[in-house]
Amino acid sequence: DQFLNRKIIKKYLALVEGIPKDKEGVINFQIRPSTQNRLKKVAIKKLDTSGKKSVRAAETYYKIKKIINDNLALLEVTPKTGRTHQIRVHLAAIGHPVAGDSLYGSKSNWANRQMLHAYYLKFIAPSGKKLALKIRLPKDFNKYGKKRE
Repeated sequence: DQFLNRKIIKKYLALVEGIPKDKEGVINFQIRPSTQNRLKKVAIKKLDTSGKKSVRAAETYYKIKKIINDNLALLEVTPKTGRTHQIRVHLAAIGHPVAGDSLYGSKSNWANRQMLHAYYLKFIAPSGKKLALKIRLPKDFNKYGKKRE
């Protein structure tokens, strides 16, 4: 119920290619399945009012946590909606694909996986207690998470 009513707060860390021009922002592109690749989703940059069920509203907040170098930034990403591949699609749509995500345009050859990590979850347990859970960075993120801006 909390997922359906968007009451759960989920935060991710993403290593992205390039540096977003804004330190923080909101990405509000609708998402639909790709007609070229059944595994892929596509961001629609111009509002689609066709009413097709396959076109879904999606909203993602991002904030630059650290600039690693000229070609790499660590972002904290919070999806308001929960669409399939939403973070990956939205970041690629603004020109900053998740490092290691070849499906959505990453050119990184050093990352042997998508550099996207779910690290924070906040919700109300069935007992009524508010819980905020946080997990450490994986080792391959750790070297980037500790650098200074």
